[in-house]
Amino acid sequence: MTTIDLNTVQTQAVLCAINGTLEDYFNEIRRTDADSEAYCSLMDTFEQLAGVKAIIEAQAAQH
Repeated sequence: MTTIDLNTVQTQAVLCAINGTLEDYFNEIRRTDADSEAYCSLMDTFEQLAGVKAIIEAQAAQH
């Protein structure tokens, strides 16, 4: 596992980018047929991004 140290401004920039991407994925997921392969792929990526966001937020709260 790779660890990086981000300052507060960098952390906020990364979280802002992740939030924007999550919103884009959410909107695309809403337009995609739930039985399709694309839907599953979008959901997998959405969940991975949400997990990364949670890790970053948890680490930021510790500092």
